[in-house]
Amino acid sequence: MEEPKFWLSDEDYKNIFSKVPRVCIDLLIKDSSGRILLSLRNIEPYKGLWHLPGGMIYKGESMEDAAARIALKETGLIVKFEKVLKVGELLEENRIDYTQHVILLITEVTVIEGELKKDFQSSELSFFDSAPDNTIPVYKQVFI
Repeated sequence: MEEPKFWLSDEDYKNIFSKVPRVCIDLLIKDSSGRILLSLRNIEPYKGLWHLPGGMIYKGESMEDAAARIALKETGLIVKFEKVLKVGELLEENRIDYTQHVILLITEVTVIEGELKKDFQSSELSFFDSAPDNTIPVYKQVFI
């Protein structure tokens, strides 16, 4: 799968997403015991908090392709998109000098193959039976 030819400068990103919602896809990846994979953020926003691997869906990119791209980049895993489980939102996600509104499509994916490895955004990847205390609140709902 080829990376989409889509990138925004910091100025364009701020200009656009300070005015309109940003749509992201978050991945519910389970191990054979049913534990959920979380990533410990190494960058802002939410540095030092656990979250589901995920990211923005690019213009012209299907949810399935976005899930596959993000899973490979952030976890080293090749996945198959199954379905959207929940929709969440962050109405006031704080950035350095503005806030943005983020729509989260929390999706179930199945691991096809691959070896778990983190990218620069994470200091750790780990599977959990329940949400650690320092989990971003919107992601705690996947453990219920």
